[in-house]
Amino acid sequence: MPKIFFPLLVAYSAFATTTIAPTLQIGSGYRQDTFKDHEAISLWQTELTFFTIQRDLYLLANIGYGVAANNALAYQAYGLLGYQATLTPGRNYLVALTPLAGYSWYQDNPIRIVWKGFMLGADLVASPWEGIRFDITYAYQFMGLKKLHVRSHGNSGQFGTLAATFLFNKQLEGSLFGKILYLHAPHIARQTIVEFLLQLGYTF
Repeated sequence: MPKIFFPLLVAYSAFATTTIAPTLQIGSGYRQDTFKDHEAISLWQTELTFFTIQRDLYLLANIGYGVAANNALAYQAYGLLGYQATLTPGRNYLVALTPLAGYSWYQDNPIRIVWKGFMLGADLVASPWEGIRFDITYAYQFMGLKKLHVRSHGNSGQFGTLAATFLFNKQLEGSLFGKILYLHAPHIARQTIVEFLLQLGYTF
């Protein structure tokens, strides 16, 4: 190993504080999509989320789909990568901040619209006592749009989630999860997605 990397490795090891074993969550609940020029659509949403923190490195991957009353489908996938900084080291409670970068993709088959692009944001987690955790995430999205035969770039999105997680034991957890997503392509399309899910997670 080149000598220049050794001090960096020592410093990284000294400050790395958080590790969470790989956790798989399955969630299900209500979703509503509203549009600029189309009636709102209600769907039943199902999602699968993989999450872990390894020596402060944060990784989250999510895939999901929604089913409307007419059996039309909507799909989504996104991934987030970050580095978590603990704001309360040595305390008996946890507050941590994680800058995030990622990529997201959304497809709504009922109106043939696809959004995809990069995102930058942050996650704030607070665990006031053992067995409960609160998470709030926000990201700004740089989105491309495809709607029928129209393509548009340089569009924006706002992504936010809120979760309350209850740890039943070292391996099993349950969460109340909410998400709001606002996507905007000037003069072309506007879409808002709101979700409320119940999630069950298993830590390996």
